Amino acid sequence: MAFLSSVPSTMLYFASYEAIKRTLTPWTPDWAAHLAAGGLGDVIASAAVAPWEVVKTRLQLQGRYNNPLRRTEYNYRSWPNAMWSLYRYEGAASLFHGLGATCLRDAPFSALQFAIYGALRAATACAAPRHAARCA
Repeated sequence: MAFLSSVPSTMLYFASYEAIKRTLTPWTPDWAAHLAAGGLGDVIASAAVAPWEVVKTRLQLQGRYNNPLRRTEYNYRSWPNAMWSLYRYEGAASLFHGLGATCLRDAPFSALQFAIYGALRAATACAAPRHAARCA
């Protein structure tokens, strides 16, 4: 289950980061483009995999003591059943529970991470002999 969300999330994160960075670079300073692209890329990737994360968490938490209204120990038969049950009984918004908190936790870190990465990359590029002509 984790693999189903981790790989697409990472792919979408870096694809979004690159697309946003390339869009912003002509109009903003380099550090600002990295900052915005890092934060927005994380938000996009988190939103895309939020339903998988909610279902994964619900499957991990199910059991006899977590739902006294059920006769069996399990609330869901499988991950598709869990996703459908959440959608049917709690609404589509239930598949995105916790997304706001996740974005508030992860987006600032990703934004700073890529802003620092961009600054360090630019600073070290001028030190490399093969890129010295670009920095002069």
